[in-house]
Amino acid sequence: KVRSLVKYHYSSVNTLALCAAGKNAVCQARLMAYVRMDTIVDQIISVPLHPDGKREAVGGDFDWDGVYYVRKAWTKLMLNVYITSLDTRSISSIQNARRLWVWRAGNGGRPHEPGAIDLGKEAEGSSLMGEFALDITTLASRLKALPGPPPEGVVAGIRDVVGWDLGIHMEYVVEVLKLLSKLFPRPDLFDSSDEAHMSVASELRETISLLYYQVKRCKRVKDSMLIIEVLASMTDRGVKGVTLALGEDEEEEEPAEKTKEVQFADGWRDFKLHISHEFLRVDPEEGKTMIRSIKDVAMMLGSSTSFRNNHFQALGEFIGQLKEDKCDRLVQLNGLKVVRAILYLQPDRKGWSPEFREEEYERMLRNDPPSDEDTGAVEFVKMQELVSSLGGVDLVVTCMGAQEKDTVMATLMLSVAMLGGGNKAVQDRFAEILGPASSQKFFIQLHQVMEDGITALKDQKKKIKQRAAENLAMANAGLKKKNVGALPSLGAALKYMTEVMKMMRRMCMGQHKALQDILRKQRLNKFSINFLDEAVKYLTALEPELKASIRDGDTVTVEGAIRGFLMLSDAMRGPNHENQQTIANTGVFDLGDRIFSKLV
Repeated sequence: KVRSLVKYHYSSVNTLALCAAGKNAVCQARLMAYVRMDTIVDQIISVPLHPDGKREAVGGDFDWDGVYYVRKAWTKLMLNVYITSLDTRSISSIQNARRLWVWRAGNGGRPHEPGAIDLGKEAEGSSLMGEFALDITTLASRLKALPGPPPEGVVAGIRDVVGWDLGIHMEYVVEVLKLLSKLFPRPDLFDSSDEAHMSVASELRETISLLYYQVKRCKRVKDSMLIIEVLASMTDRGVKGVTLALGEDEEEEEPAEKTKEVQFADGWRDFKLHISHEFLRVDPEEGKTMIRSIKDVAMMLGSSTSFRNNHFQALGEFIGQLKEDKCDRLVQLNGLKVVRAILYLQPDRKGWSPEFREEEYERMLRNDPPSDEDTGAVEFVKMQELVSSLGGVDLVVTCMGAQEKDTVMATLMLSVAMLGGGNKAVQDRFAEILGPASSQKFFIQLHQVMEDGITALKDQKKKIKQRAAENLAMANAGLKKKNVGALPSLGAALKYMTEVMKMMRRMCMGQHKALQDILRKQRLNKFSINFLDEAVKYLTALEPELKASIRDGDTVTVEGAIRGFLMLSDAMRGPNHENQQTIANTGVFDLGDRIFSKLV
């Protein structure tokens, strides 16, 4: 029965608050006539008080989250009706509120008035901002008492000695923070020359700063940014506070003691890494442990002098195994790297010293093109055609549908190496395989890679802007990070798209009309995808960041844009009139105008 009455009370007040939400001056004015500012303040303060004015203690059977539940509705009502209003009546009501900052004796809201609340002597010295500070401190303590960060920052339903639902307390304090974020920036609502106001505001700032640590620990990013906004507005109005270094709480926490089993496992792992690095020359860095082995296998399978490989039959069987559905994913990944390494190392190439081959292998590891790509050396061209004839193109088409991103990246890199220099024989093989309707899966996966790349690019842009805004806001709020790292690089989101552009460009090199047309329209497929249009979408998403990337020396981002434009250029060569018309209708001219207007 009691809980039903509380919910009814909350729903009624919350409905009034929602009526005044947003820019609704008429409703705000009407509600000011019904509910006075002093009445709202008194209602918030009086919730935990007994009829005789005594305050309910923490602990026992009393549920303080019920108090916060009711206070949330009244706080929202104050925010929507008075704090966000620019009406002179609301400003006057806030300025004259007798219990907003400190207790001020007066006739308004005294017990002898109709509808007034008897706050009792125990509550006479309290103020609304003081109650806010106490509630924020209590929330920080409750969050700190949690054994660890809650999953996805969700604190709803957590019960402790204070109350039955920590989530309600969190929601209430968020409403308080929203109110403060609107109040402090306004000189007509917060008088920074009033010593009493500044004293209470300083205490409030200290409690909010302590709450920030705990909210950040719980990974509630949106709430932590709201706290930073409040602290920044306080700093702008001259509310001083200590500069807090982020990460202090984490440093105070002692790491959990490891069991003997865990200590042994860690030691055994370190011992194996040490032996592998010192005696077997294995790079211990993640993703590089197979580097030397890949080169050795490539030298063996790529040479006609190897056992049972005089006609490269072993290499053909190896590529055939990599195409099988049952092939282990790790074996497939390293196998793709082996086949690509063969194109770089050319094991049967005479006149190459071991040192030069090592340099070529280093070029592969850096993802630089083979040194023969631009010169079109006969030996390199023949090696490309050999790998293609042994099933290299089929391998690319098959592995493009892999679920693992590393495998997709290795597939793109292999295709770029095989098509390097615009090898017509390899292009013809690609056209032969990609022309029929059986190529549908390849194009769907390629389209998915491009969509994921554009999405990753947009997400990375948001992260960079959010980090920059967060750093600026924290500086304005007086918060200081101990280790301020560089902002995330935009280039990290472009590696897949750059390889896609390189592959599609090499498909079109030398005016290979069949592949040029296939990239525009797959005539025999049930679903045709215009990859020229997708390429322009990618460049459009990249365009706003080009000027900053050039200024900051972000060569990865600049190269990503260059690769995209080169791909479109080769797709139109011939000229290919259909591709010219298609690209012209994508808005590429407007894109070019925007780039030139910013760079020139």
